[in-house]
Amino acid sequence: MQKKVKIAFAGRGLPLVKLIDLALTLKNIEVCAVFIPKKELDFFRSKLHEFAELWFEDILHITRDKVKDMNLLKDHDYLISYNNTEIIEPRLIQNLNKGGLNFHAGSLPEYAGSYTYQWAIMNNEPQFAATIHWIEGKTDEGPVILKKEFPVSSKETGISLLMKSVYAAHELMTILLNDIAEDKALLRCDQELSKRKFYSMAAIQTAGLIDWNRSAAEIDRLVRAASFFPLPSPTYEPFTFTRLGKIIIYKAKIDTTQGLNCNPGEVLGIDGGGVTIKTGNNTALLLTSLSIDNHKYTCGNMLASGIKTGDLFYGGPRDQK
Repeated sequence: MQKKVKIAFAGRGLPLVKLIDLALTLKNIEVCAVFIPKKELDFFRSKLHEFAELWFEDILHITRDKVKDMNLLKDHDYLISYNNTEIIEPRLIQNLNKGGLNFHAGSLPEYAGSYTYQWAIMNNEPQFAATIHWIEGKTDEGPVILKKEFPVSSKETGISLLMKSVYAAHELMTILLNDIAEDKALLRCDQELSKRKFYSMAAIQTAGLIDWNRSAAEIDRLVRAASFFPLPSPTYEPFTFTRLGKIIIYKAKIDTTQGLNCNPGEVLGIDGGGVTIKTGNNTALLLTSLSIDNHKYTCGNMLASGIKTGDLFYGGPRDQK
């Protein structure tokens, strides 16, 4: 009789709940521990209440430099990191009998790092990927096990591309867990690290300031990549400045206005449909949702925003003469 494979899971949210649900249906897999943010403990217990024997623990107890006990994973075969933003302590991974596995939203090695789906939209990528890889070496550097590619649409937002990645990853994890249950050897495809591009958390958090000299298409992608509606963006908000102060932009679309004889950043017009603004390369953008001093304006009340035709949007605070 095949010995049960002992697996610990680390991550957050409903995607991880669904993955654990799947693992619990496989007869040769034993779910030994679930490491999640402390604030999600009640949520996970309610969703998995039929499995009262599951051991839940704060994910910080296995996070780099915050480890509670170096022996936490000593008797486990695998740790599966899924929908997880924490960095697992490498010494804990080394204690596993077989190794750590991670879901990364992005194609490796070209899109390593944080929130790469937002960068993919800003970079105008035609396709994206979900990747499952071994947790080895530097962040997102371990050998690839499985990868699934899919198209990026012209209307993609940060949240929609993330969800496409999660759906693709669930398909891959289904294959992976079944292979583990059947005691199959998992693939190890070394990454071509000369092609590695790492996107840091610091870089994405400072991506929001709009340069109006960029084309309407580029600024549109910046706005869409930040959109996680109805949730707030986890990283940056596209913003600019005017005589009214700081403006945060939530929705925009490319305008068809041509032959614009004015400076990028100049307001061409405002009406019930939104604010039309000149952008680089002789293009224009229509802003349909924004906020000024925490007051939100959409097409229905944009005329009350105080923005006027001829106003200038610019890239930093400055005195108005």
